[in-house]
Amino acid sequence: MLIDETEGYLETVRKFAEETNQLKGLQERLDYLGNYGCNSGRQTRCRLYKDFAPMSFYFVMEVKKEDDPDNRSRNYGWSKDDPDSEYRRWFNGGLIYFDAGDTGVSGPQYSVRIDSSKSGWSVHT
Repeated sequence: MLIDETEGYLETVRKFAEETNQLKGLQERLDYLGNYGCNSGRQTRCRLYKDFAPMSFYFVMEVKKEDDPDNRSRNYGWSKDDPDSEYRRWFNGGLIYFDAGDTGVSGPQYSVRIDSSKSGWSVHT
């Protein structure tokens, strides 16, 4: 499950992706995050937030408490999670947009990628 916490930023990025013929790639990455860990029988959810890098997102992956009997996903206190919530923070990362110079978006991503020949989104943890 994907929870949009971007306060409208997701729609701005979707519009950009559509205008630059990258909507399919963005949607594939969003679907990946929204379904992450579900094939292992866990109930998970992904909270998506606006990142400082252009057209990018920060995310927090959460797992349902009952699917984490060993308490491997600890709430470190900096998460917005309610300690009594049925979900716990599992890990965090970024859905980072990389520009190959063909879309006019520039700015620091502070991330590394192998193939810099095309623009698109990549999941980083």
